[in-house]
Amino acid sequence: NGQPGIQTSTSATPLAWGEDDCVAWHRDFPSYDAQRPVAWAGDVNPATCDDEKLWTSGCGGGFGGGIDVHVLNGATGDTLDMVNIPELFCGGFGGYGGAMDPDGNFWIAMNGTGSYGLARVTPDMEVNLWAYPSALSGYGLAVDNKGRPWVPSYGSVGVGRFDPATETWDTAGTFTSQGGVQQSRDLRIFVADQQTGVTVLDPETMAILGTATVPGGTVKGISLDVDGNLWAVTGAAYRFDATTLTET
Repeated sequence: NGQPGIQTSTSATPLAWGEDDCVAWHRDFPSYDAQRPVAWAGDVNPATCDDEKLWTSGCGGGFGGGIDVHVLNGATGDTLDMVNIPELFCGGFGGYGGAMDPDGNFWIAMNGTGSYGLARVTPDMEVNLWAYPSALSGYGLAVDNKGRPWVPSYGSVGVGRFDPATETWDTAGTFTSQGGVQQSRDLRIFVADQQTGVTVLDPETMAILGTATVPGGTVKGISLDVDGNLWAVTGAAYRFDATTLTET
């Protein structure tokens, strides 16, 4: 902004829009009513730390029609490629979760049920679609180390795991999840659980390994940090030791 140093927000009151030097760029999609998924492609040039692409999906027109998937330049926000998926209905907020797999494919999980619940868009913008199993009402999304999408559910099962190689689903749990999912460094799967807080599962057998009890409120967002902590967010933030599942 022409002033020496970096001017950025330092308190609960942010700087006015356009005055914060730490905002590298902003890309507006004014025609969209819903735009939730966003994921980095993970293809950083190790010599220059650039070339990374950003994937996102959105839809508009009064929640009608299909959804668009955009690939953006990570340095500028400009669209590099785009594909429309007319089979995915915008009425349930469009794509509700998005994540990349180890092969550079962008996965989208739809909210609730429908003809198609899960979509994969390849780096060449080829689209593949799959339905959810009948017991699964999708909410969020994570992709594990083997490239398998995990979808939390607020249906009669707690979470579903999709195997792209066999194009089949496995499900686990009878809890209700309407929140996040993430895999830890030791490969366990953590799923937001409306009954207890956070449920932990084995990535292969899908057996429940334990729970982190969150006092009060419905857990929505969860995250695992580099120090081995599990964070769970309701109306407040809670921190747990991810190994012992005890609150810290």
